[in-house]
Amino acid sequence: MNVNDILNTPSASTSSTEVSRGNDFGSLKTEDFMQILIAELSNQDPLEPMDNEQILNQVQAINEVNATQSLVETLGNLSLSQGLGSASNLIGKEITAEVGGVEVSGIVDRAEVEDGEVFVSFGDQRVPLSSVTGVSDPVAESDDAEAGDDLETDLLV
Repeated sequence: MNVNDILNTPSASTSSTEVSRGNDFGSLKTEDFMQILIAELSNQDPLEPMDNEQILNQVQAINEVNATQSLVETLGNLSLSQGLGSASNLIGKEITAEVGGVEVSGIVDRAEVEDGEVFVSFGDQRVPLSSVTGVSDPVAESDDAEAGDDLETDLLV
């Protein structure tokens, strides 16, 4: 029996039926694959039963899909954590960013995540981390200016 035959039967779940209409198997979960396998086994021709190797191959494929989904989720979380860590390191730093074609700059006072994207904020300006084009240490600039003043004073004496 074909998987599409099972998905199109009246006993198939609503989510499986919706998936078969859109041909989008990416949204299927492990439980959906197990239901399909059970339905396939239940509806198989008793005179031509499914080979054990075929069943094992399908179970292995289900496990691979589950492992891949877990890996994708873990990598997404890791990437988000790294982005938030990078953004939090910008707190107290002066950044330059391009937002909507306009260059903005300010000293970062917050780092946050919303809808899977990392943002840094200064004042009332909120900037995606991916839009940051430059970072500087505002304290270091004022120290350099003071050092330059001292140098001028030393040269004049």
